[in-house]
Formats: sequence, structure tokens, C-alpha cells
Amino acid sequence: MRGIKPEEIPVLVARDVEMVKREAKIVINISSLNIQENSRPGLGIIAVIGPGEFQGRHFEETVLCEIGLGQSRPYHEARKPEEKTFIQYRRKWFSLSEEQYLIIAPQIFRLLQELTDKRVNNWKCGPKSENPFRIRVPRNFWYRHGKTLFQNSSWKPALRGARFAVSLADKWLFNDIFWAELNINFCLKRHLIGFARFIDLYLSVYKKNLRKNDLSRRFLKLKKVQEINTIIHSSSLSKSPYLLIELLGHLPGRENNRLWPYISSQLIPWDGRETRERIIASRVLPDPELRLGKIQLRIETGLDGRNKYQRMPKKRDHIVFEVYPKLDS
Repeated sequence: MRGIKPEEIPVLVARDVEMVKREAKIVINISSLNIQENSRPGLGIIAVIGPGEFQGRHFEETVLCEIGLGQSRPYHEARKPEEKTFIQYRRKWFSLSEEQYLIIAPQIFRLLQELTDKRVNNWKCGPKSENPFRIRVPRNFWYRHGKTLFQNSSWKPALRGARFAVSLADKWLFNDIFWAELNINFCLKRHLIGFARFIDLYLSVYKKNLRKNDLSRRFLKLKKVQEINTIIHSSSLSKSPYLLIELLGHLPGRENNRLWPYISSQLIPWDGRETRERIIASRVLPDPELRLGKIQLRIETGLDGRNKYQRMPKKRDHIVFEVYPKLDS
């Protein structure tokens, strides 16, 4: 706000609104719930416009929210390739009120799902095609009676969708995205449960000796613990430490598990407090499942990510998440 005079604010607000109306790929008017799609957009974003309040002043049309599509980021400057010009950033002066968000959120998440399904359906090797693209997935099996670890891999259709970005400042949308990942992503939950059970079975051999030995000093030096540690750090969960904490919640017996004190303090260190991501998810407005439906999404960037290519690294002001297509439709 430095250097901006009060009388200039209405002009700048109107300029941002006109910019997104002209350049955004999709514009949603919250007053009429009308959706406008531009055929030649300069901004790969979904923009929500409507009335807003700023410094005690009411404006009939403002940019309330932006969602980046693909590699586009909300509110950021963008380059228009055809005209070789830059589109200026939009000022984050307004946000959706609680009432506005409850009105528009179901439409936003339906739109994200529709965009994802449309994009994936056009893939020649998409998950719905006759020849889906497959990736090699490592698999670990613990044969309890033979006390043997079997390691192999299998080719499975890649679960891929469309990526979107949302600003950390759009808190209601931001909170719902974390809630969706932690509560209704059934693929992730199934993976966490299976992984937790595998860890418990693989390390069960050490449970017998707990009465005679204290493993606190040498737990991480045990052979099987080192092998499990390698498997954990090579998995996709290692990129999201808070998901490893979620994994602990699925460990059979949890605190009653005889290895819990060692696993939760050394293998997957946890101080017993809720993670930031779980706290964010707990701040959702009532009845999130009514807004989100059955959308399956996974967050791809952490809260503390920085752009390593910037000369003066700045904390990321957005998160990127991936929405997966409906495979049952």
C-alpha cells in the first residue's frame, strides 16, 4: 500500500477486474453464478469476481479469488506469448467472505473435477484409455512365518490428473484442500494403512526381546530398522513429512504397540502434537463433504517451499495440488 493514494484505490481495483475479465481462462461472477470462458486467455487462471470490502469501503466488483491452472500461479505476473507482452500481477486486497465461499465452493470443486476429467480424457495413454501409461511401482512383502522380505515391482496405471495452485491467503479454499487430502483421499489412506501394517510386521521380531533389552540407544542400528528406514525415505511419503505422522496413526495398536515408543521417537520422530497441516484441515467451515463431494486430490508442494532459482529466495505464497480423474464414471 506504500505510495498508493486513497483516491487511486478504486481505479486499481477496477483495473484488476477488467484485466481478469479480459485475460482469465474462466471467470465466475459470484453475484449471478455465471461462468464465462475466454477462448484466447492470457492468464491460465479461474477468477472469482464479486462485491468486496477494503479499508472500510465497499466495491461492487473485485477480484475475490484466483486459482492457477497447470503451471500458472494465482495473482502472479504472466507472459502472453502471442503478443510477447506481460500481464501485470493482481493485488490481493480482497478475499471471499465466509458467506460467499459457502455459495461458490461447490461450484469451484465441480469445475476443478470437470477440467481434470476433460484433460485426462484427451490423453492417448490416460487412465481411461485402452492402453494406459504405466509406471513401475516397488512392492515389499513380509513373509511372517519364513521371516523373509520379498521385494519386487509391478507395472500399474499411473494415477495422474490436472494440477492447480491456490494462494495461502484464500484461507477457506486453502483449508478445504488440506481437509480433502487428509480425509477423503481413499487411495492415500489405503496406502498409509498398508505401509503402517507392513512396518509393524517387519519389525515384529524385535517385540519378543523388549522385556530383556532396552532398544532406545540402538534401535536405529538394528538391521531391519535400517532397511525399513531406507524404504521410508525412498517412498513418496518422504516428500510430505506430515503424511508420515498420519502413517503413525494407522500403526496397529498405536500407543499400545510395543514398538510405538521407538518408532514414534526415532524412526518417524513425532513430538505428539498435531501437524500444521492437520491444524489447517481442522479449520474448515462446517460440512466440508457437501462442498467437496468425492474429489480426490493430493498436495504437491509444502508450506515452506522456496524457489531455488530466485536470486533472493522468497517463501512460497501458494500451494500446488493435483486433482485425479473420476475413474468410476
